[in-house]
This record gives sequence, C-alpha cells and structure tokens, in this order.
Amino acid sequence: MAVKFQFVNAFLCERALIDQDKILSAIRIVDLFQVPENAPETTVLQFYAIISLKLFPVPDETVLIGATLVRVNGEREPIAYSHSGKPFRLLDHSPDPSVPGGLNLVIQLNIVPKNAGTAYFEIDVDGEVVTRIPFTIRRIPAPPAQ
Repeated sequence: MAVKFQFVNAFLCERALIDQDKILSAIRIVDLFQVPENAPETTVLQFYAIISLKLFPVPDETVLIGATLVRVNGEREPIAYSHSGKPFRLLDHSPDPSVPGGLNLVIQLNIVPKNAGTAYFEIDVDGEVVTRIPFTIRRIPAPPAQ
C-alpha cells in the first residue's frame, strides 16, 4: 500500500445522516445486536459502518477500499457497497499541509445473523487491512406470547 493513513477510526451505528453542508452525524453507536431466538432465518440487521481514514500531508493519489464481513465461524464475505471496486481520490481540504485530509466512508450493511457471537468487519486499503470493527450478535429468549 503506497498510502499509509496515520489516523484510522471506525465504528458502527444504527443511522448515518449527511446534512446539506456535508457534515456527517452518526446516530446510536452500536456493537451489540440482540436477536430473539425465534426470529425468522430471513431476519436482517441493518446498520452502518463509519470509517475515517486521514493523513498529512495529503498525496494526490487514489486508493481502493474493500470491506469484508468475517463471521463468528471465520467465514469471509466481501461486502458490496456503492463504491466497491472504484478508486477513491484522497481529499485535501486545506492548502495548509499540516491539516489532515483523506476520506470518510459510510457503508450501509444488511447482515443476516447466522450465528451468535462476535464477528467483525475488515476494512482494507489497496488490499492491506487497516482496521477491524467488532460486533456481537446475542440470541435472547423470545418474548412470551400474548
């Protein structure tokens, strides 16, 4: 990987909003999902991964970003998102080289919870893993029938 990010931050949230002024808001930071034992096998957990990759000075380069779901049992699944396979140009917001630039990613995730336990998302830049975001699926007793 030619570009080495000095600052890498990543987390999961229930909702991600991007305002008209392009400011990102993350709503309800999460890493634990409780799924009733009797939930249908087609149950889908929908949430977002927020990834910030920053460095300075900002080179005039592009990078390829990949995302992989690593399930509890070690099974690996590439995650498709709107920019999968397309290069990202690093953003330099300032003529001052001491101000970090780079990119922020918001990836919508739709996961079918196959197994309980802790899984994670790997984020890679040009094929090199830069961060892992853990999350846990916990099975809980079904609510009593009414």
